[in-house]
Formats: sequence, structure tokens, C-alpha cells
Amino acid sequence: MIDDGQIFKTIRKSRNISQNEISKGELSRTTISKFENNKVTLSATNFHFLLDSLDISVEEFNYIKNDYSYKRKEEIIVLFNQLFSNADNYNIEKLIVLCEEYLKENYSKSVQCILNTLFALKHLNISENKLNCHSKIYVADVWNILSDIDSWTLLDLKIINCCLYFFEPNTYIHISDQVIKTLDKYKNFTNIIVLEISIYLNLTMLFLLENNLEYAKKFVKIALKKAYKSKRIDYIATASIRYGIIFNNESEIEKGLNLLNILDDDNLSIPIKKEIKLFKNNDLSHP
Repeated sequence: MIDDGQIFKTIRKSRNISQNEISKGELSRTTISKFENNKVTLSATNFHFLLDSLDISVEEFNYIKNDYSYKRKEEIIVLFNQLFSNADNYNIEKLIVLCEEYLKENYSKSVQCILNTLFALKHLNISENKLNCHSKIYVADVWNILSDIDSWTLLDLKIINCCLYFFEPNTYIHISDQVIKTLDKYKNFTNIIVLEISIYLNLTMLFLLENNLEYAKKFVKIALKKAYKSKRIDYIATASIRYGIIFNNESEIEKGLNLLNILDDDNLSIPIKKEIKLFKNNDLSHP
């Protein structure tokens, strides 16, 4: 296995940066040389300092170190984070296989949570979006793990976001408050806005299904604002339609549908059109 020092040296040289240039900071040239020749182990702080000097992240360094590919656990997390829809059966099945293979040889609470979440989504899709005991059992196992964690990570938030519809209605406000508090801690984190929009859109639908218009209105306004900030047509379309449903605004619904037509994606448009039909047939109390 290639040492971190050797990988660092290769990257440094490829970027035409000398040891002297880096040593103007916190580490001496001698220490850098010893690290590159595997004669000294650096603290996490000093290692991060060196990576900063090359303008790369720890994640990118590990990706390069692994011959420009993700390790199995990292691949699982990346693919899980890339799931756009809970109804993406193909990628859900693919991820289930990866998780099961990984857990045969390794222990990981996060991968186990991902696997249970995927099983819950799979059973939900099989039952055509009708909640069933199988899905609830898997989500209960996930919540038993996550509820004992004092401070959630972004991966935890992604898992919870996928599980929101499985929780009991009397826990919605409590869980949403915890999720929003955690999101606020990450408000300046890179690319957080996509996860934020997804969570606020799901919270909107969650409370809309419970006819809790106070919370649904609050969350859809945030989702729409962030969707425009992201400039993502898919999110703007979805947020506009849900805003139109909640505020009985036909022009917003029409605008969202027009954007969906541009995308020409049935995986997105079909569920959204079902939402419109569902809530048009139900009586929402609009004060």
C-alpha cells in the first residue's frame, strides 16, 4: 500500500510546489521531507495543513490515493447521497447489494442504517407507496441507532430525510425541529443547499399530508427560496408546484409544470402530477 507521504509528494511535484514554499507555514522543510519519505507520522492538524497548501481536501486526497476511485464504504455513501428519488428502484437495488457485500466483512453503523433505509424504500415502492409493517420495522431499527446520537452528521440527515414518511405523525414536529437545528450548523458547508432543499420539500409534503398548513406553508416558502438560489430547475419546479397547492395558486402550479416539461423526466413529473391530482381532490383549508 502506498504511504500518505508518497502520495503527497507525487501531488506536490505535479503542482510544481516546492517543500520550501510549503515550509513557510507551520512545518519545517525537514519535517515535510521526513513525512514524504515515511520517516515521521503527522498529526491530523499538520496533515490538513499540508493538504491545504496543495488546495485539496482529505476526501480528494483519499480518492487519489485509491487510484482515483472511492473505497467501498465511500462509494456506498456517495451513491446514497446521489439518490434523487426514493422511487429510484434501480439504484436502490444496486446499493442494497453493495451494502450487503460490505457488511459481510466489515462493521459500520452508517452502512447498516443506509441498508435498512434502502430496504424500507424498497418495500414502500413494492407496495406502491402504501406504508407497510416491513418498512416501519426497518426504519425503527434506523431510528434506534440515530436517536442515540447527540450530534447528527450530514449523512445522518440524508438517512433521516429518506425515512421521514415512515415516522409516526406525533413525532413530526420534534424530529423536524432537530433536523432544522442540525442543518443550521451546516449552513456554510459546501454544497449543503441541495440537501436543505430536499429536506424542506419533504417536510412540506409531510405536514401537508397531515393537513398541518401552518408548518407546510413555513417549509415550502423556505424550500422555494432556496430552490431559486440553487438555480436547479427540478427543485424550482417541485417547490413551485407544492407552493401552488398549499396557497391555492394555479399560476405557480402551471409554472412548475412548464419547467417539468423542459426537463422531460417521467421519474420526476409522474409523481408530482399525482400530487396535484391528490390534493385537488382533497379539501385544503385555505384561510
